[in-house]
Amino acid sequence: MNANTVVRASAGTGKTYKLVETWVNLVESGLDPLRIVAMTFTEKAAGDMRSRIREAILERMKSETGGRILWTRVLGLLDRK
Repeated sequence: MNANTVVRASAGTGKTYKLVETWVNLVESGLDPLRIVAMTFTEKAAGDMRSRIREAILERMKSETGGRILWTRVLGLLDRK
């Protein structure tokens, strides 16, 4: 998949939520998480996005049984910088 997405909106509009959902859906559809670039302007925002991705993955792990191996691998990748 070759696609670029830019999310630009004011504070409190759900940008991070949308980015997290898009990221997780891309991984779920088979895209290698190491090939996805998600950029923010501050380290704090990057940490927040990483934390929210982790939370979204943990929620998916609770609700499904087949994808646990994938999500366990992805969680390990999130801890690398």
